[in-house]
Amino acid sequence: MDKIGDFYLNSCYPNSESVLSVNFGNSQLDLNAAETIELPPANGFHKPRYRWYLQQKQKQTGRRGTHGESHLGFLNHVTIKDLHAPDTPDLPHSAIYEDMGWAMLRSSWDEDATMLAVKSGYFWNHTHADAGAFILFHNGKILISEAGRSSYNRPEYTTRGRHDGRARKARE
Repeated sequence: MDKIGDFYLNSCYPNSESVLSVNFGNSQLDLNAAETIELPPANGFHKPRYRWYLQQKQKQTGRRGTHGESHLGFLNHVTIKDLHAPDTPDLPHSAIYEDMGWAMLRSSWDEDATMLAVKSGYFWNHTHADAGAFILFHNGKILISEAGRSSYNRPEYTTRGRHDGRARKARE
């Protein structure tokens, strides 16, 4: 519980308009992890860097976390409202998540800095076979992104994305 919010901070990219997220696999570039980041403080793990993330999302959405939308938002409004949010998180400029094969390296925590996210290792279960993918953020934008993804309901996924009997039948 003590580190759950740190993953979302390490995998976010603050630019002058919003906070983007590393979007390997099926994740979203505009992911809002405010509710997850409100969970640790609601359980007694108060970190000012979590207020930083919530303030960044407030700039983007106009809402303060999930206050008014969830019980956690209400609890955190009461429990962390007086915590000062730092100008930048007190986290290193790089993070490695060995068990899942992700690494994020950034030039700084400032808006529009440079950040490289890399996905490596093996895949299993429901993970995506995109080891070796990387995303480069710079000057507020994505410069290089992974090859892409397809929605499950698109015909390209059904006819080309799967290599099993169902895909062959769909092509016939």
